[in-house]
Amino acid sequence: MPERAVRFGVADSEKRRAASWKCLTYFGSSKKDVYVACRALAGAIKLSLHETGRWHVAFDYAKFPTLFNPGSEPPTRFSGVWERPAPIVEGLTLACRIHTPWYAATIQEQALDPEITWIDPASAGQSVEVAVFLSKQLIDPNAWPGRRSMQTKLVGWFELDGGGSAWVVHRCCPAIEQKLPPVSVPRYFRGKAESDFLAPGVRAIAWGVHDDGSIVFQEGPVVVTKNAGS
Repeated sequence: MPERAVRFGVADSEKRRAASWKCLTYFGSSKKDVYVACRALAGAIKLSLHETGRWHVAFDYAKFPTLFNPGSEPPTRFSGVWERPAPIVEGLTLACRIHTPWYAATIQEQALDPEITWIDPASAGQSVEVAVFLSKQLIDPNAWPGRRSMQTKLVGWFELDGGGSAWVVHRCCPAIEQKLPPVSVPRYFRGKAESDFLAPGVRAIAWGVHDDGSIVFQEGPVVVTKNAGS
């Protein structure tokens, strides 16, 4: 099915990047569903913002049976389920935020993908915050969400089937340091093992819900340690 999409990521002048992301919708179905996914995960897991108001982060239903080593599958493909939050103003909902901290652009490239909108990294102690807004109406492209109130800059936007639009904007904000919770029995994707988990260059994506109801992602490099005796 044809799609409309905005692709974006954070990269510095030396062609070091963090993960790239995609915000998209499908047209021709008369649905206003919007999806947000980290492109490195190749569609295996994504945030679904359904017009019904049921939002979730979930593994792709078709790929889920083949993703994990036998016996290590999660009990459900849904990793988080939420209800659509109240609009911040009439007709406008802050749906999702993606935080990329100042230290996250570490993947060296020979050349950056020209199909992606690259955003400069934040300064030390800051994060690039990319926000996805859903609007019931079309908005003047020169008056994108948060331009004055949040000092955002436009990344891109697209119309939704059946009316309305989705907007992707960015700004810098104070970084929120995240720590992965301890895991006693980790699950591995098919073909992966503990040695991959403990190898250098591991990156992680964490997600949760903000106090205002928007879904928040944070991506970046992590250091994984193994407890003695485990």
